[in-house]
Order: sequence, then structure tokens, then C-alpha cells
Amino acid sequence: MPAIATSCTNAKVTLGNDYYFRTCYLDPFQGAILADWATEQDYNEIATINSIGNEYTSGLVAAFTTQFEKNGGKVVDAETFQSDASDFKTILTNIKTSGVKAVFAPTDYAYAPLLLNQAADLGLKVQWIAGDAWNTPALTSDTGANAEGVILDSAYAEGVDKAFDKGFKEWIQADSSRLEANAGTTSLTGNQALSFDSYNVMLDAIQQADSLDGSAICDALLAMEKTDAVSGTLTFDQDGDAIRNTAYLLEVKDDTFTLADTVTHTS
Repeated sequence: MPAIATSCTNAKVTLGNDYYFRTCYLDPFQGAILADWATEQDYNEIATINSIGNEYTSGLVAAFTTQFEKNGGKVVDAETFQSDASDFKTILTNIKTSGVKAVFAPTDYAYAPLLLNQAADLGLKVQWIAGDAWNTPALTSDTGANAEGVILDSAYAEGVDKAFDKGFKEWIQADSSRLEANAGTTSLTGNQALSFDSYNVMLDAIQQADSLDGSAICDALLAMEKTDAVSGTLTFDQDGDAIRNTAYLLEVKDDTFTLADTVTHTS
């Protein structure tokens, strides 16, 4: 049975899984574009925060570090924490002592409010850079002004496809439970756009295969020509990975994810 994932960015996910596809980009790409952004902003030294045993966070930290050092930068403080941690004061104090002006923290979302709120309590003022996992409306409702200025990447930004934006917002507002589940806002995230694209790409493959046979659908997905999806031009390589070289950098401004830049990375 073919499956299409929307948010599993670890590079190893589809390897050896002939029936598994994904519409998201991968961590080596994601980490590289964030490192390039940090370099372009003249952050020559940076701190990283890694979650031990978490392949999403570890993969992003590794990709970011490789590209950042390739760009001439230096990670001067590489902090780590256990997956059940809730008190980050020691880590944040170390970062404050290091004197860095920016921190790369591509953690799962659960840790974002803890990091940002505890950093504010300690008076740590740095440029926070995160991965796509922080792209959720809950970020501002859980942190308030402490999320202001956070930079993260996303597969989609509001305004890229106005018809999709309009339809999504109408759908959210049509049911109070949907609005509540979206942190009480009509704000869009990259994963929502990818979910929409995944559904439609799978539907297209079923129609092209004219069959519900799993092998036939997989063949149709692999043979699919470039599709103009909401999240951008979409096609798959032989591993089932989406072929992408473009992402959006978002900045939190006034409780809203605002498009900061559209970036590409090809190596």
C-alpha cells in the first residue's frame, strides 16, 4: 500500500521502502539553507542545541554545522539535552556566557516554549533559528512576545497560493473545532500545505494508474511529471523523495509568521 508522508524530513526514512513517498524536503537541504541564512546575516559564531537520540534534531544540527563551517563560521557552543528535559536553565546560561548572538535549536515543537520562555527569564537575547517543526500557530500562543524574531524554514508561506489560502481559511472557520485545533487562528503552516499536496498527488496517481493496485500506483507516482502543487513544483526521485530546491524562511512578527525570504540551495 503506497503512502505519502508530509513532515518526515530525515534523509533515511524512504531508503529501502519502495512504497513510501514524501512531499517534504530533507534535513540536509533544510539545515544547509538555515546555515546559509545565518552566514548571510554575519553570524560568524553560533551555538547549537541538540536533543540526544532525536534523529530529526541531530540530523538538522549535523547538516547545519557542516554547511555553517563550510561557509567559514564556527559553532562555539554545542549544547545537548535528554529527550525528557524540561529545565534548560543550565544550557541557556552556558549560551549566555559564550556570548554568541544566534542559536540554532531545531528541536521538536514541545521544547520551543520551554527554551524561549526560560531564555527570556534569564535575559538571554539572541537570534533564535529553528527548523520546520516550530512552524505551528501554537508557537506564539505558548510564548507570546518571547517568540518575536524567531527565524524558521517552511515548505509554504501564506500568499504564495492565494486560492489555497482563501479555501483553507474558509474551511477552518466553518467548524469551531477546526479553529480550536489550529490554536484559534486561521494561520497556515507548511505541513498543512504539504498535506493538501500529498492528498492530491496520490489522487492523481490513482487516476493515472486507473487502478487501486499498490504497485500500479507506485509506478504512477514515480512516472509523474512535474506537478504545480501548492508548495511548489513537485516530482519524485527513485527513492520516493520529493525533488525540491526551494523553501521559505519565516520570521515571527506580531504573532504572525511573516515571509522573510525565499531561498534555494542546490548542493
